[in-house]
Amino acid sequence: MCKTSRQVVDQVLSEFATSSEEVFRVSNESTSARYLGSFHPIIKSINNSYVFTTQQDVERFTRALNLNTEHFDCDQNPFITRSIQIFCIHFQEVLTDEQVFSVEQYFLSLHSLLSSYGHHIQRLEYWIRAKRRMMERIQALDKFIALLKLLPNFKILKIESSSSMIGHQYQYHLDQLNLNQLEYLDVGHGSSDLIDDLIEKCGNQITTLGFQDAWLRCDITDYKAEELSSSLPNLRRLHVEGIKELSLRILAATDWPLEVFLFSRPSLHYISEGVPKLLIKTISNFGQSLIRLAVLADLTKSGDVSASTNSTQKSIEEFKPMLQLKTLVSLVKNMGASWFWNDFILTKKCENLEEIYFIMEDINFERHMETAQLAFGVLPKLNKIVFTYDPLENDQEMKRVVLRRPKESSNKSSSQSGV
Repeated sequence: MCKTSRQVVDQVLSEFATSSEEVFRVSNESTSARYLGSFHPIIKSINNSYVFTTQQDVERFTRALNLNTEHFDCDQNPFITRSIQIFCIHFQEVLTDEQVFSVEQYFLSLHSLLSSYGHHIQRLEYWIRAKRRMMERIQALDKFIALLKLLPNFKILKIESSSSMIGHQYQYHLDQLNLNQLEYLDVGHGSSDLIDDLIEKCGNQITTLGFQDAWLRCDITDYKAEELSSSLPNLRRLHVEGIKELSLRILAATDWPLEVFLFSRPSLHYISEGVPKLLIKTISNFGQSLIRLAVLADLTKSGDVSASTNSTQKSIEEFKPMLQLKTLVSLVKNMGASWFWNDFILTKKCENLEEIYFIMEDINFERHMETAQLAFGVLPKLNKIVFTYDPLENDQEMKRVVLRRPKESSNKSSSQSGV
């Protein structure tokens, strides 16, 4: 491949890998997104080369590309997808001096690498797992900020922390950073202080946000919804992990022009009685702009919630049609939540749906097909329904079945393939 062609390919790969829309879809809807484009598996494979957990990982990467030689200058980009994943994991109650030294050497090696090539990176995933005392001893916050300083062009930031990276010191540290390009923020456990300060500092430019619903529930007031709306005026994609009543009340009162809304809660055991009505209200709140809805929580865990309660039905009837909604991604079991599937999705409220993706827990596709096909008779623009089963074992192929809108001459058209 000639130099020009290689540069074009590298440019396309990097743009695709750092697209907020694509990163959001692949990160949060991996089962439905894996086969949406040939770039997804390619990028995933390439990104595996940019995962660092120890000093040895950094040294192997540096040696493999001869980064410490005169043959590789700083203007050349060793990170083709402009992405990097950094892990720091220590679950021990007490770290020995030797282990602390190992952590120090690890971050020194990262610092050396990123001092030369960090300006090429646009996407950072930072995972830190340690007890609170260990966070303090290894100075987790200082190290995190020191690395961010070496990434002047990062625009996608994902942080997963097992506990807070030391109290309320974020604002001071963030003032030292260049955050002018940050547009994608995904903050998980233990970092509520950080998300507050980042939104305060650069909320106007954030288009994509992911957080745990506990963050919303730290300060429950009517003003919270107004504050969120004004602090994030350009938000287009939202992922909330958790569907508790208090957080839904806040989301239902915001006025974001969301295009993609995803909520999930893998460990949710029970949905309280007030959730169905609030959930419908929250989804409908974004109905005038929402294009893609992903429901990756089990809505059947709703106790004694009746599928035809007057309260839920009345709530559905009150809302305007979601004319922009084109795509639904859902756990297949949610067809069993009648208040959601029959009383909301299969109505004129969602009549412009074009595609539905169901995520399976097993490969027993047949038992769901008959129920799913009824959607073709209700939703006039629905073109296809896709069932996907993505096994946890990496050596097994993903399976899928595609149902397409029947032609006049046939009752059903389906195809199955492994991806």
